[in-house]
Amino acid sequence: MKHIKCAVLLAALVAFTACSPEPRIITQTVPEYVVGITKTGTYTVYHLQQKLPASYTDMDNPASPANYEVVKADTEEKEVSEGSTIDDIKNDYPGFSAASMTQNGNAIYVYYNRNHYLHL
Repeated sequence: MKHIKCAVLLAALVAFTACSPEPRIITQTVPEYVVGITKTGTYTVYHLQQKLPASYTDMDNPASPANYEVVKADTEEKEVSEGSTIDDIKNDYPGFSAASMTQNGNAIYVYYNRNHYLHL
């Protein structure tokens, strides 16, 4: 009787796994900080300004990308040369300084920190 139960369970497991879809591996790439672009090409450049501390998403880490918001009007497709640095790609925003740059495939993200906060 014990062998019959094991055989039935084994048959059910084989039938279940035969009908199950292939497991999918989902990978997500994280932007990496770069000093210069390594390959000439056309990139989508996103400019992100630091939020005010009260509106931070990640209060424990002020430098977290979650604490920046895209300047939508300035998102652009741009031809960028190999060796281009943040100084070649950044825009000028009053009250902000370009602090860092990341790249993820054909996207470049330029992060602007606030120069100061107004305390009322």
